[in-house]
Amino acid sequence: MNLPLLNDLRGIAMDKKASIQFIDRIDARYLFDKTHLEEIIQKIRPHYQLMHFEGKRLFQYDTLYFDTPERLFYYQHLAGKLNRYKIRSCRQVETNEQYFELKSRNNKSFTRIQRIRLDDLSEDISGNGRQLLLQNIPIDVSSLEPAVWVYYHRTMLVNPETSERVTFDLNVWFRWRSKSVAYPNLVIADVQQEKGSVSLFKNLMKEKEIREGGISKYCLGLASVEPTLKANAIKPILTRINQFNKC
Repeated sequence: MNLPLLNDLRGIAMDKKASIQFIDRIDARYLFDKTHLEEIIQKIRPHYQLMHFEGKRLFQYDTLYFDTPERLFYYQHLAGKLNRYKIRSCRQVETNEQYFELKSRNNKSFTRIQRIRLDDLSEDISGNGRQLLLQNIPIDVSSLEPAVWVYYHRTMLVNPETSERVTFDLNVWFRWRSKSVAYPNLVIADVQQEKGSVSLFKNLMKEKEIREGGISKYCLGLASVEPTLKANAIKPILTRINQFNKC
C-alpha cells in the first residue's frame, strides 16, 4: 500500500525512535474518517517528520492477542479495571521484527511493557514467552488461548522540537478462523507527548472538532469477530466506527 501524501514529508530514520523518550508521558487517542487524513497531514507537515526504514514510510503489523476462554482481559478493559493485562505476539513485516509482549497496567495507571524477541509467530505460548508470563501474571498461563488476529498499516510522525509522536493506524482489519471484519475508512491516531508540552496535532483535532477518545484495537477486534460478547460500554464508539464504513 502507498499513500502519495506521505512522500512530501521530511523523513527521520526509524533507528532514531529509540532516542525519543519521555520521563512523564501523556497518551491520547483519536478516531476519525480517512477522508480527513490528507487535510490533517497537509496542515501538520511543516512541523513533523516521518519515520522511515530503508525508504519505506508505511509499515504493516500482524498481531495475535491472547485471552482466557471467558475473555477476562476484554471485560477488564471494558470495565476500566486498572490492574489488567494485554498479551500478544507481533510481527512488523518490513523490518521482520517479531516479538512476544506483556503489557500490564497497575492501579496507579502506570503502564509497563515487557517484550522478548521471537523467531516466528505462533498460536501457542511457549519457551521464553511462557516463562515471562509465569513470572509476572497471577493467572493460569495454560488457560490462555489465541483470541483474534489484528492487522493494520502504521505511519509515525515526530515533532523534532517537542519529541511528540503521532501514529496513524490505517486499513485495520480483524480475523479469527472464518470470521473477518475490515474497517477500511477508519483512522486510529495515537499521540504520545511529554507532560506539559504543547501538541500541535491535538490543537488541530480540537479545531476540527474531533474529540479525544477511542477504543483499543483488541477490544474492537474481539467485539467484531465475536459479536455475541457484551459490548454495551463501547456501543457508542462501535456505532461511530461503523458509520465510517458506510461512507
